[in-house]
Amino acid sequence: SLPIIFEEFPHELGDIAVLLSSGLTIGQALIMNFLSACSCYFGFIIGAKLGELEHFHPWIYALAGGMFVYIGLADMV
Repeated sequence: SLPIIFEEFPHELGDIAVLLSSGLTIGQALIMNFLSACSCYFGFIIGAKLGELEHFHPWIYALAGGMFVYIGLADMV
């Protein structure tokens, strides 16, 4: 969808700009950015596999709930 592209494109350019300002070459910055983007797919695969196992559901719910509480409390501080 178009709004996601409009949000992600400047975000990725910003990431590459930070990598370039840290001393990486353009090629290295692109590779590092690509590798960091690929990490979300590994997390998805792990989450999908763990989601199929019934005994992991309470742990998944606890982890997700804890993340929401942490984000809410961190914003208050």
